[in-house]
Amino acid sequence: MFEVYLFLLARSANCAASASVHGGGQGTQKALGILRQLGIDTSRTERWPQVDAALKIRNCLMHASGLLEESRDKDELRRLVKSRSYFSPAHRKRITERDGGYVAIVQTSLGERLQITNDYSWLVGSYLYSYYEELCNAGQMKFGWPQTEGEPDSELPG
Repeated sequence: MFEVYLFLLARSANCAASASVHGGGQGTQKALGILRQLGIDTSRTERWPQVDAALKIRNCLMHASGLLEESRDKDELRRLVKSRSYFSPAHRKRITERDGGYVAIVQTSLGERLQITNDYSWLVGSYLYSYYEELCNAGQMKFGWPQTEGEPDSELPG
């Protein structure tokens, strides 16, 4: 769902800029690339560190079955889990080690494997929403998009 909304936002930005930027890569990276090419800095937002971590965690789970040795981001994933930087600073303070940390590396017969809890997937949803909102605000500043209120399925950003 997040990826679909990013593509809607990229399309709206393309129209607002009267451009035809296509971006490189696939999926989320492609949509973010389009926004960057149109002048929206996708990494200078409050939630980018958590979204970037969530994308790396998701890619490891989906493309490598969670096996760290099969992930191209294995060193970064180890760092994220150890530092708990997949949490926002506020959540990092509130969620203690005793709570389990939501993301862990466990030893299995196939080697080290990334494991997440349902709580993490719920939390990531709020990070993605906040990040998308930040991107819409950046687009509004850049392109003068109209402000919308409470219409999440509208094709207008915001």
